[in-house]
Amino acid sequence: MLFKKKLQQQIAENTSNKYVIHCMKIMVIIMLGIWILNILNVFPINKKVVFLCMVASLIVYTIGMICWTFIDLNKDFVKYLIILWTVIITTIMETGLTFHAILASVLPILFCSLYSSKKLMIYTSVLTIISTFISVIVGYHYGICDANMTLLPGEPLSVYINEAGEFTRTQINNNLWFSLIVFFIFPRCIIYTMCIIVCFNIGKLNRNNVEYAKHMEVLAEIDGMTGLFNKSKYLSVISNDYNEVQQVSVIFWDINNLKVINDTNGHEEGDLLIRTVANNILNLTDENKQAFRIGGDEFIMILKNADETETLKTIEQWKNNINSIKHEYPFEISASIGYASGQGKDLQQIIKQSDENMYIDKKKYHESANN
Repeated sequence: MLFKKKLQQQIAENTSNKYVIHCMKIMVIIMLGIWILNILNVFPINKKVVFLCMVASLIVYTIGMICWTFIDLNKDFVKYLIILWTVIITTIMETGLTFHAILASVLPILFCSLYSSKKLMIYTSVLTIISTFISVIVGYHYGICDANMTLLPGEPLSVYINEAGEFTRTQINNNLWFSLIVFFIFPRCIIYTMCIIVCFNIGKLNRNNVEYAKHMEVLAEIDGMTGLFNKSKYLSVISNDYNEVQQVSVIFWDINNLKVINDTNGHEEGDLLIRTVANNILNLTDENKQAFRIGGDEFIMILKNADETETLKTIEQWKNNINSIKHEYPFEISASIGYASGQGKDLQQIIKQSDENMYIDKKKYHESANN
């Protein structure tokens, strides 16, 4: 169960990694569009700054895309590299375009919400704060919109405009570092922290809803009495899951003397017999062995990529497990068993053959009991 949960988490993170990479590709396309509009003077802002931002961003983007081609996206550390990659690109954009790209810093936070890692949330928070310091300080000196940072904030524009409409503030802010940190960096970091908490909890809520939906889906496929897959799941599996599998084996169980035990000991004892047989089948299942309850006392196991030796080994293991607990019950525990093997595309015929072999085994059981 722990392995399955870890595998599901790995698949989810792999999907998130691919989604973030795809989103960054779209972001770069948008950036290139902005660059073209700037060249055409639709966005009449400093062309040199825009050029440097675009070139630096494209270099970092290209390096990242090359890395993602060679790095296994299933690795746990990859998500940290991808978030760092997005932060670097957004920092470059914010540093050059400053107020024009102020919302870009939220992108890594939004991407972080796709993952279920608290460590990644803290990691993203730290990177975002560092990014904010860099973009505000460097952006003030070299970015496009530094004029807004030159003035002391906290007052409406009318304070600096006289009745004639003239701009009255002519002195550059003397408390530059104080203003940048207190009025720009600190408030943004607070907002980023709030965004991270909200996004993380929204992501957590969505993941819980998905897990609940999966849990309910699994419950719909499970036989409540035995814990094995039910007949509905069985019919779906044999129609869709094994057509491309080269080697498939099927084991068919049918409990012996269930009616006699029900009539003699009562249905509670009969149900206990069913659960005992099923539980020992369930203990043999793994990712290549699926087991189903297809009738009141009939069970099937489908073994993927298993030859006759592996199939016989599974049957023998089940028998040994049953023999080891027989003395604990006031009734006989036995089942007639049949098996067959072949290619996945012939699964229906293999099941039919295992069923016929099971009835041959049941006939031998009754002949032996009568002698």
